[in-house]
Amino acid sequence: MMKKTLKFLLLAFSFLCFNSVLANATMTHKMESVTNEYAVLPSNFDWSEAASFSPNIVWVIRSDFDLGGITVNMPVNVTLQFEGGTLSNGTLRGNNTKIEAPLVQIFETSILLSSTFVYDTFYPEWYGAKGDLSVDDYAAINAACQNANHVTLSQEYLMATDQRVLVDRTGDFTLLGYGSLITNTTTQHIDVEIFQFLNLDTLTIKVITINGQQKMANAIRVDNIDAVTFKDITISNLLNINSSYRATGIQVFVRDGSVVYGDNLYISEIGGGQNDSINVGVGIARALYYNINHPDTIVAPRKTKITMTNSVFEWVYGDDGDVIDIIDEDYISDAAHRFIFDNCTIRYASRRLVKGSASGIQYYNCKFDSASEAELLAKMGGVIGPEPSGGVNFRNASPLTQPNFRNMHGKMINCEYRNSGNFNIDSGTILIAAYTDGVEIRGNQFYDTYLRFQDTATNFKVIGNSFYNANIELNVPDWDIDLTHIDSENEGERESIEWKRSYITDNYGRYDNLTGAYPALINSKNNIVALTVRNNKVFSDENVGTTVNFFGLIRHVTDGTATQVYVSNNEIVRMDTPRNEFMISLREWDETCKIFDNFNNRIGNESAGFLGTYPNAGYNFSPATNFNGVSWGNVNGNGDPTSNTN
Repeated sequence: MMKKTLKFLLLAFSFLCFNSVLANATMTHKMESVTNEYAVLPSNFDWSEAASFSPNIVWVIRSDFDLGGITVNMPVNVTLQFEGGTLSNGTLRGNNTKIEAPLVQIFETSILLSSTFVYDTFYPEWYGAKGDLSVDDYAAINAACQNANHVTLSQEYLMATDQRVLVDRTGDFTLLGYGSLITNTTTQHIDVEIFQFLNLDTLTIKVITINGQQKMANAIRVDNIDAVTFKDITISNLLNINSSYRATGIQVFVRDGSVVYGDNLYISEIGGGQNDSINVGVGIARALYYNINHPDTIVAPRKTKITMTNSVFEWVYGDDGDVIDIIDEDYISDAAHRFIFDNCTIRYASRRLVKGSASGIQYYNCKFDSASEAELLAKMGGVIGPEPSGGVNFRNASPLTQPNFRNMHGKMINCEYRNSGNFNIDSGTILIAAYTDGVEIRGNQFYDTYLRFQDTATNFKVIGNSFYNANIELNVPDWDIDLTHIDSENEGERESIEWKRSYITDNYGRYDNLTGAYPALINSKNNIVALTVRNNKVFSDENVGTTVNFFGLIRHVTDGTATQVYVSNNEIVRMDTPRNEFMISLREWDETCKIFDNFNNRIGNESAGFLGTYPNAGYNFSPATNFNGVSWGNVNGNGDPTSNTN
């Protein structure tokens, strides 16, 4: 039997009524034992006297109670066992209070919980969610998230209001589903995020599906949280109709030292447009968006680390449709943060696969691909002619305002990079490294596209890759090297400088059915400085229809000069043509360059010579073109620019 104490404690109306109770609530999952003593609350039970009753009691609730707006202070270790009753209109201040209930409504959304409650998990059904895709479940889902730190989505839910579920407090929060679905099948379009989480210590979201039915713009937004975990999440069919917003699957605004981990994510069909049409308006869309904004210089060990594994990000379309956008707004050159993608597929964008404007972006075992133009055009309403403006970017965020900062720690290792959509590779599918110092491209396979270094680039490594009808473009006017530095102590002679050297080594290039103009593994359109080109093999299995005049290792005819460039131990093999080019340049290579020990299987005749003076020029260089050098006396240490040991 329920025992009253000798003294009743009357609750004053001056108790604080929590409008935003969550900031003061302390929730726990630890299950506490209670006695077997219990009592069924009578329908006229006076909740204002609750604190006066004995602790360690099971209160069985079978009636509907209106608390009249009061705050109820619970005795310690009481279990609220719901058997058909409900509570409404008030605040429960828990005191290690346990909740036991089936998957039915037990609270009106006017019930707030504060202080300590004990439960396995909270369900939107406890706040009246129907899960029938006909009744808007926003209020119930929001109430569950406001009043608990562990919420489980157990079925399909309809979100049909232009409001977000906002969780803004300290502590931990978990949103868990079992393949549960959140969707919008009404005419109401939601421009804000479905879920937004701010200022938590940790956030975990697992096993949920969000289908926007093109009536939602954003699924999940995270701000200012130390540790975030996303796992087994599917997000699709989002559409932005407001020019001041972007359609986004997951967007994370990262603070210093945050750790974000995602595994088995699938985000697709994200569109940017206006007036309910993908092809109208600004059209900003992202599957994944990360923004890191440092208030000061970040140095180790204050590391920010974001890792995505075993995930697929695809089909993002609109005038400004990037599959992934990573940006460091206040780029710091010694920042220790990392963005890591491992075993992920990133493909099918109307603009870019990855807009990467931060240091530390790294890809391992990933696959990249361009969309079929016909499919992309169909998804964009068939009105505009899609032409992507870039593939994957390694660059810094503010190259003009902060030109001395470089993209560092960028890597692409053992990945597959394709252009299956056959877009114009000059704009649509290339891998771009710009304003960079230290990008490593190793062990990848490139198909029908190319890798470009541009603007300012130095200290890069391109090692052990395979290029199939693809090449490497050097369009770098600024190699971050002071060529005008004068040693005043030696009467104006150039001082010896230790430059950061870049490497293109041990790569394999294969080019079939050549029809383009002047294909080569390396195509330089500007200066070449402090570059080692070594142990590369280039092969062409040409057919009768081949129309190209030149095919070789390096083409350097557009602009610029060569300084401190070493070309050695490379091999060129052509199968079905008598032409014998190894490399071609119409630019100046100075005395610091070295070219030696290379092999070309098409040994040419001696008649044409090299600039009319050197014999055997056809062995390494085309007799039909010029290869100009300022001084060839020391180009490889023996005065002969065409010598080979093979």
